[in-house]
This record gives sequence, structure tokens and C-alpha cells, in this order.
Amino acid sequence: MKEKLINFLRILGIILLVLTIIIAIIIYYEEYRVVTIDEKHNEEKSIYFQEIGKSFLVGPSEIQIVFENDRVKTLKKMRLSNGGILLSENNWKVLWDKEYALITLKGHEQIENKFKIYYKDGKFEEIKSTIYRNKPSISPEEETNSEKAEQEEQKKLEKIKVEDKDKELSEQYIKVFNYLKEQGEKVTDTEEFDYTAKGQLYMIVYNENEKNTGKPHTKRLIYNENFFEENKTEFVYYESVNSSSEDDIQEEKILGFYILDEITGEVVKENRTGW
Repeated sequence: MKEKLINFLRILGIILLVLTIIIAIIIYYEEYRVVTIDEKHNEEKSIYFQEIGKSFLVGPSEIQIVFENDRVKTLKKMRLSNGGILLSENNWKVLWDKEYALITLKGHEQIENKFKIYYKDGKFEEIKSTIYRNKPSISPEEETNSEKAEQEEQKKLEKIKVEDKDKELSEQYIKVFNYLKEQGEKVTDTEEFDYTAKGQLYMIVYNENEKNTGKPHTKRLIYNENFFEENKTEFVYYESVNSSSEDDIQEEKILGFYILDEITGEVVKENRTGW
């Protein structure tokens, strides 16, 4: 009887030990394990996008951004709400400037979070966003106008919805669109986008029927996917005009090339109208 009790206690002890080890592994995996999601390098500088543990169901993920060079190593911990979707390299972007790196964090359930990391001392500096949490009181007339504006905006969204992967690109398009507007170009009243047959996002700058022919006259911006220059994007400005023939054929010509500096937001027109 005594021997059976000893064997039982031994088995129970082994089971408890195994359970303890399993629980410890789970706690480590869920709370403490650090996994590098993506990393960026520029000369002697490196930045790592890391997840700490695992988010519970659809809760926010605990992450940290680690910066290091030949002089310093710093990190910043924060939360990223991604709707329970696994984090990937699509959740962040790094732009290298002369004195700092600009980090943009993106989640499916939060606004973009931007901050700078200075190379000299590894200091993190958050770029504040203006968010209105409480709407000011407005008159019934203003509220009606606001509702109409929201309905118009919803119609635009229903017409062409920019895919999540192209949100950042659409913001770049808008900067070039505003530049054209400032330069006196005749543009549409709304910001409209569409996709080519190959799935490439482009922006409709102007789209009206000509008064004398009734045929469409359009202008559009499309980014040059074959342009490679760090922290810069090139956009081609096209115009579709009616053919001189009687057929409903439109001829397309290039109106110009524009370079957007992704760091400063500055737009520069190139001195050419052809490839």
C-alpha cells in the first residue's frame, strides 16, 4: 500500500512538473518572447520592428522599435492595434533622412503613429497628430450640411475604395494633385481614384465631357513603378484627348513628370514631357 502511494506521488509530481513547464512556456510565448517582424538597414544604422509576446485574440500587440548604430542602442515600447491580424512588414515604414529616421506605424484599428529617431543619440521624438475627440456644438443647419457632406464622402468611397495597401500611395497622389491645383491646373472638385487593369492605383485629376463634341476629356496621375530613388516617388501626368478621326478613339499624351520628396512633401516638376 505504501509503495503504491509512493508511485502515485511520483507520477503526480511528474505530471505537475510537466504542467509547470508547459505553463511556463506558454507564459513566455504569450508575454515575453521577442520576435523580429522586420528590419531596415542604412549604412551603419539599423532599426528593428519587434513584437513582444502575442496579442490576446483581437487585443493590441505589444511591440518595440529598436535603433542601433556604432555609438548607441535605444528602444521604444508601445502598443499597435491591428485587429488580431498578424503583424508584418506592411505595418511600418522607415524613411532615412540626413539626421534622423522617420518611422510610420500603421494598424487596422488605429491612426498612423509617426516619430523620429535621431542618429546622434538614438532619441525618439513623437510627431503629434491633431485629433478632435469632442465635436463643438453646431446649429441644425450646420448639422444638415455636415450630414450631406458625409453622404457625398460615402458616395465617393463606394465608387472607388482605395485598398489598404495603397493608402500611403494615395496620400502621395493628393500632394501632387494639390501642387497641380496651386499651379493653376483645372482639376476635379473631389479626390477620385481608380485602378488599371493590372491593379495599379491612379488618380483622376480632371474628367469632363467636351462641350463641342460631348466626348470625354480626362487627365490622370500615375506613379512610375520603374523609378528608383531613395525617399522619392515619380508621377506621370497624362491627358486623354479625342482623336481627329470619326471613331470614338482617345489619344493619350504626357503632360509632365513630377517628383515627390517623401520626407519633406515637396513636389518638383521635371523639365521633360517624354520618356
